[in-house]
Amino acid sequence: MELRGPSEVKAGVQASFGLRSDTELTAHTVVWRFSGPTYFELTGQSVGVNFGVPGTYHITAVLKAPEGEIVLANRSIVVAPQGVAADLALTTRASERPPSTSGAPQTPFGDTGPAPPTTASLQGPELQPGAKEAGTVAQVGGGVPAASLGRVPETRPGGSEESAAWMPAFASGVANPRLLAAGDLDGDGLADLALCPEGGRSLTIFRSQGNGRFDLKATVEVGFTPERIIVAHYAGSTLADVLAVNFTTRNATLFVSTSPFQFSGPTRLSLPVGATDLWSWQLNDHPAFELVWLIPSGLRVWTLVGDGKGVVEWPGLPQYLAFSPPSSPVRTWGDFTGDGVPEFAFCSLNPGELFLLTAAGAVALGRVPPGVSLVALSAGDVDGDGFVDLVALDHTGTIRILNLKGLRGGAG
Repeated sequence: MELRGPSEVKAGVQASFGLRSDTELTAHTVVWRFSGPTYFELTGQSVGVNFGVPGTYHITAVLKAPEGEIVLANRSIVVAPQGVAADLALTTRASERPPSTSGAPQTPFGDTGPAPPTTASLQGPELQPGAKEAGTVAQVGGGVPAASLGRVPETRPGGSEESAAWMPAFASGVANPRLLAAGDLDGDGLADLALCPEGGRSLTIFRSQGNGRFDLKATVEVGFTPERIIVAHYAGSTLADVLAVNFTTRNATLFVSTSPFQFSGPTRLSLPVGATDLWSWQLNDHPAFELVWLIPSGLRVWTLVGDGKGVVEWPGLPQYLAFSPPSSPVRTWGDFTGDGVPEFAFCSLNPGELFLLTAAGAVALGRVPPGVSLVALSAGDVDGDGFVDLVALDHTGTIRILNLKGLRGGAG
């Protein structure tokens, strides 16, 4: 498989990328992942990109086939500056868009109709915590505003400059990383980590030392390539469990903790028809977490019973679940403000800006360190101070933790 396209281009000049292959790929989905000064994804057999941010980008073309994700080709491209960098416009060919489904029901999470060519501005002013810029915001069903792709949502102060601070970075050693999940796997009150590389079929488990550093503890064989991993208390014990899901192949496997960093199983789970994403939260008085599935008609909530051997589907949804998630693929869900209700934190497509969506608007948390491209986010109390931290994974496999201890005074 050959990745076609230039190896160097100037900022603001469109570059086209495609695949040269003797194999027919039209029945499958090709996802293009660009990581470097910014991170973004496109879908299509060929894509066109106007890079607005100079630097070196690593391009990975992934095939989402029935047997899982397969890395088809990868290489780098150098984007040279050309005066004032133009906005980054991402476009996919019209022939690669999903077929029209006009008349499909509208949901709080968007519609199932045809997606227009993806466009996003990745060039914007620097926002510090407390800065404010008006952007395109859509109010959905009285819930949290949904930030449009590539625009900075209207923000409000996130507290003092000390409300968010980066802890020392930790090099995980995981090459070509893709997925991240945080949760307490040994019952010590600290969020441990599970990582998975691009196209990988196993998880690397790390134990938190409580200071932003981690110890390698275990490797868990999944048996397929996950598209989503979650660490949460599904069995209701003091030890979190690990869930791996592939929405394309409809595979889901639960690993129930039997002792610190030891798991039973795996237990195979079914998926709701059409599920495209998944979050977890404790929605009632029972200590076990629920599964919150995103499906074309909205949301579906399941409670696992018998360590995942059965499920109970909820007849309705809690009021605070009627909101729209951010469009950014680099996002996570957690109770960052301490009010018992989860919020979305995300990395916007403006280079290096992190936001928290609350009922009152989007709080600017701060900026990613220069030269860092984030590929995944998760939420957990890594240092044991009683406050949920924003845990980030960058394109080099480095773990970066944003301590949000001072956030609760300004984000309520």
